[in-house]
Amino acid sequence: MHHPVLSGSRSFRLLTILPGLREDTITTRLFTAELPTVSGGSPRYDALSYVWGTQADKLQISCNGQTVDVTQNLHSALVQLRSEQDEYVIWIDQLCINQDNAEERSRQVAVMGQIYGLAQEVFVWLGPSDSDTLELFDLFHKLRRLLDFKTTSEIYSAARGNYDYDMESSIKPTKDGVTRPSIPPRFPRRSASIWRAVESFLDRPWFSRVWTFQEVVLSTACTVYCGPCKISWGDLFDAFTSTLYADFDEYISHKNFRVNIVGSQRNRLRAGKRPALKALLQANRERNATEPRDHVYALRGMLDEEIARSIHVDYFTSLGEVYAKAAKVSIEQDGSLAILGDVEHRVTQESKLEMPSWVPDWRYRPISGMNMNVERSDGSTCFSASKGERPRSILYLEPKKLGLKGFVVAKLTRFSEVRRWLDFSIQDPVEQQSFPNAKFELRRRKEMYSSAARDLAFPFVSLPGIEHSDRITASLWGKSIDDPIDEHQAIEMAYRRTLSADFFPRSNNNRLDEFRASMLFPGYTTWQRAGFPDPIPMDVLQEHDQHVEGFLSKREFFIAEDQGTSYMGIVMSGSREGDHVCILLGGDTPFILRPREHSNEWQFIAEAYVHGIMDGEAMARTHEPGFEFQTFDLT
Repeated sequence: MHHPVLSGSRSFRLLTILPGLREDTITTRLFTAELPTVSGGSPRYDALSYVWGTQADKLQISCNGQTVDVTQNLHSALVQLRSEQDEYVIWIDQLCINQDNAEERSRQVAVMGQIYGLAQEVFVWLGPSDSDTLELFDLFHKLRRLLDFKTTSEIYSAARGNYDYDMESSIKPTKDGVTRPSIPPRFPRRSASIWRAVESFLDRPWFSRVWTFQEVVLSTACTVYCGPCKISWGDLFDAFTSTLYADFDEYISHKNFRVNIVGSQRNRLRAGKRPALKALLQANRERNATEPRDHVYALRGMLDEEIARSIHVDYFTSLGEVYAKAAKVSIEQDGSLAILGDVEHRVTQESKLEMPSWVPDWRYRPISGMNMNVERSDGSTCFSASKGERPRSILYLEPKKLGLKGFVVAKLTRFSEVRRWLDFSIQDPVEQQSFPNAKFELRRRKEMYSSAARDLAFPFVSLPGIEHSDRITASLWGKSIDDPIDEHQAIEMAYRRTLSADFFPRSNNNRLDEFRASMLFPGYTTWQRAGFPDPIPMDVLQEHDQHVEGFLSKREFFIAEDQGTSYMGIVMSGSREGDHVCILLGGDTPFILRPREHSNEWQFIAEAYVHGIMDGEAMARTHEPGFEFQTFDLT
């Protein structure tokens, strides 16, 4: 069926679906062609974006006179796409690539981005319809119309507005000649079952596969099918964008990101903005791939051509080498070690055998809520631990080895288990008496925030319980921290900044004061009900609450020491006493490294927040007489 063998870098096969009635056997032909130079050029074809589905209970079609088994999901797509009168030319990976030939598969995957980008149209097949599909697609079209309003407040008001109206009267010309909706479409209330159906729609397998991201992003035109129902990708993206402005995203558990992240990247690419490899790897970490190498290969088509060429598609290359190459390419592209912030160690034997310690394993979803290398609330760069220096890497023939220049700052000596501290601090009896309703306000997921509030916020808002909280703070940190904390910084300020990895910009003093007061958030509602003045806008409280909750997930506090100087910090769980806090050139944060026994090599553990050296302070050592950078060979 797959003869002749494809030759040349632009050769590929296309599938012709012959016309037939719905109950007829699907009959197709394969033919070989050369990729057109521009979209819409010769040959003209469409491309299918879908998921294979289960390999069990396959169905049969005819291809080039032979009987061929295809998955049920593909068969249902072919039935939907087939015309009763006309032949239809389309590219479908399951049939157009010889899946039994790894060499051909590697060559075709290398041009997959071009195949989708040069197609006249990409058809997304989500699968057969169900009992909710018609109502769902009607809702999507109504949601899209919300964007006819020009401002966020108008969209929100329209979404929450009058429920008694005629849909046809929702758009009319205004005196200024601008056409905009005057009466909003009617939307179901939060309790309506249709919102659960929207969640189920977004849970369809297509939205969780790594390949489908590129297939839509690169398309020039795209239509989404679910059974016989269809909608343009642009309208679907607008519909889910409107859920953000209307606060309907809460109705669907914020799953709208599964559409929005694809649509946003598609718009940026169409504006000529190619994404960095690191950004794509991070964005697709939540997606699944049957072949784990595809977590890298499925992104090549969206990259700058030079970057894409440096990632050679070869399914014979080991997984560890593929991921290591991607990490090295990212370091070179970004001029920083930011990609190392995505390393999260797991105890699975499979991961230990295949992956170097310094390489992120893209097969797994992130353990922690966020890494430290994110922008602050004002958009500024978070940190500059190596003072903006570019990486100085050592090239080795061994693909899984990375040599980096840097130096040791301190050695980890003590840890504090966050959960055990929370269990103790949350029991403050004075606090419970002062706020009898607080137990109804404090959710379990806010425990970290609550504990931090009682320990740190009292210089700004006087509440009962200060003595108890001060004892907790002192017992944890007060006897452990020496300089380099600035003499004008209280220990609580250093601890507060460590707690959130200094997320808020220190240059904005008003914002800082708001931030410190915001540590009271879990009891904030009770505070308001008690008639006390409002110390801070609620949006600031919520912003910090989300950051601390995500940041501290799976992390623990530590003390590191060096020649009488102590540092406090936060690091991913898995570090241990004796690990080293290191500055590596090109790193925005310090890193925790562990020397390997009987070797000059090092194991990479994690990035870290270490108070007092996040803005390049430790780089002053490099100017001391006799200083020399050390080479860390990471394996």
